[in-house]
Amino acid sequence: NANETTAGGFAGYQFIGTAAGDQAGTSVSSAGDVDGDGQADLLIAANLADGGGINSGEVYLLYGADLAAADAADGSTDGVIDLDNANETTAGGFAGYQFIGTEPNDFAGIFVSSAGDVDGDGRADMLIGAHAADGGGTSSGETYLLYGADLALADLADGSADGVIDLDNANETTAGGFAGYQFIGAAGGDESGRSVSSAGDVDGDGQSDLLIGAYQADGGGDASGEAYLLYGADLAAAEHHLNYIGLDGNIGCMVNGAGLAMATLDLIQAAGGKPANFLDVGGGASEQMITAAFRLLQADTSVKAVFVNIFGGILKCDLLAQGMIAACRSNPPRVPIIVRLQGTNVEQGRKLLQESGLPLIPAEGLMEGATKAVAAAGKKGK
Repeated sequence: NANETTAGGFAGYQFIGTAAGDQAGTSVSSAGDVDGDGQADLLIAANLADGGGINSGEVYLLYGADLAAADAADGSTDGVIDLDNANETTAGGFAGYQFIGTEPNDFAGIFVSSAGDVDGDGRADMLIGAHAADGGGTSSGETYLLYGADLALADLADGSADGVIDLDNANETTAGGFAGYQFIGAAGGDESGRSVSSAGDVDGDGQSDLLIGAYQADGGGDASGEAYLLYGADLAAAEHHLNYIGLDGNIGCMVNGAGLAMATLDLIQAAGGKPANFLDVGGGASEQMITAAFRLLQADTSVKAVFVNIFGGILKCDLLAQGMIAACRSNPPRVPIIVRLQGTNVEQGRKLLQESGLPLIPAEGLMEGATKAVAAAGKKGK
């Protein structure tokens, strides 16, 4: 009687698995407010569905405001929704999305959960576990984080905007980074993703964090099990092997070397400012790592200015300049950027930056750079 008729419509809805043996309802969860319309949305998993091959698994996201449209998709408004109509076309796009396990026997959707707001954009994100996926070895397991605001981009990754998303496209590249992330179990047999959950805001930075269970992992002995806490704000840093710690100031810092990083933080405070992070790109950073680091700083909305303080050694100044230019051209700067370069190939690096046409503020000395960063942050914050 969930779909009992009421004066306002129905007392609820009944969702029907698409095919025999799908086991729809294996896992269900609130998705939070994924589409940002002020209404909660739903996640329903069918971990034996065959959309990506036998037992690949499927997960259905249904937007709360569009349930009536999904209901009417079969020609009958009866409060019964075939889950295959989750991606019914509406005036605003789709009534929801259908997520397809990447390979046969992945069992995608063995566990689903809202991830909370991981990327800090005000919209809920989602976690989907596939404990039998083989990314890190047979049945290592995989977990997919999908950002609610970027579902349309993930949908387009296969060339067709049809409301059906292959989970292998969770990490589709976007202007701001990725549409989500794919987490790979550490070893074969771990079955990572057998349970997933939002952890809430563990580190108090305003962004939700994640929990992923791997109940067959062997860290404390055979099948002792392991669980992983991942800080939402640090996912990009972890992927690119960057040493990143978020702080509570408004001046983003990018340096190479822990000693220089600590000195830079101290100088910013001495100049009357507050650093927003500790970001050490290390001595062996590639152009791709520099680009990722710059995007990470730009994504922090509390940052009002960025101080790049590099002493070129193993990381040559011209390589740093190339990474900065690539990052700024793909994601134009929204805040002032102060740059101090010294060391190997410093003249080549400065020349590249000067000829790039980017609105960068040069600095020769450490204190000069810190002072300019504090002043720039003050103007931007007004």
